[in-house]
Amino acid sequence: MYSKLSHKQQAENAYNHGVEDATNGRERKNSSDFYGPYNNEYDNGYQSVLNKRKENIEDLSAFFDFGGKR
Repeated sequence: MYSKLSHKQQAENAYNHGVEDATNGRERKNSSDFYGPYNNEYDNGYQSVLNKRKENIEDLSAFFDFGGKR
């Protein structure tokens, strides 16, 4: 018998799918079409990966001097 997922589980799944899509380089989905009331969770998961990438780039930029001198 099929048991329906709780709201918390559905929200976690949407978040995890957002993380998975961003990690694998997939284009961001129209989350309201795919995840309905959990679209914010999908978007937050997707954005969390992009933010982490940006932090990593900023860390590398601070480590290396990209002042234009070669």
